[in-house]
Amino acid sequence: MCLMSNNVNCQLPKQGILWAVKTEDRRIQRTRDLLKTTLIQLIEKQGYESIAVQDLTREANIGRATFYLHYKDKHDLLWQSLKVPLEALKERFPNSGSDLPEEPNPMLTALFEFAWQEKTLFRTALDVPSAMQVGQSIRSYIADFFENRMKLSVPHATHPRMVAEFLAGGILGVLQWWLTQENALDAQQTTLLLKQQAIFPVFQTLSICQD
Repeated sequence: MCLMSNNVNCQLPKQGILWAVKTEDRRIQRTRDLLKTTLIQLIEKQGYESIAVQDLTREANIGRATFYLHYKDKHDLLWQSLKVPLEALKERFPNSGSDLPEEPNPMLTALFEFAWQEKTLFRTALDVPSAMQVGQSIRSYIADFFENRMKLSVPHATHPRMVAEFLAGGILGVLQWWLTQENALDAQQTTLLLKQQAIFPVFQTLSICQD
């Protein structure tokens, strides 16, 4: 037992510190999951534009101070709800992708699958004017991926960021359209077509221009 007094410093054992940290991490994650779920429910109920922080805290039954411990505003909640999984995809597929046109790009396939799972959040980020900054952040994520791919596959390409932004814009446009389709092709079929008809020709042209 650890007896506390004004004159004695008492430290928790390492196991206790780790337990406390893990408990706090779980508490934080539960709060963030709750706010994400509440955001989705409110988007589907009343639309993103009309949602206020007060609506989120009331529906989630938490205090405003608790909300602001985690997020700056509803836009930050929207972006952070997408950012963490996107960063996880980046770690899984840092520079992956077959150069063969008959094989889909695994990162793009995973991105489309994730977007379908989080359709409400993605459609909000891509469709709603006030969430434009979140959509731009998703675009930057995709452009970063293709810029890295170009540096590996076509190291002498000029202005790789410009080409990466072109590809990212086109992919986002397809993604935005795809999420509205009731009988859409699955993620693998869609991204394979994207690669064959848009991405691969761009990389092939860049390679030819370097010869």
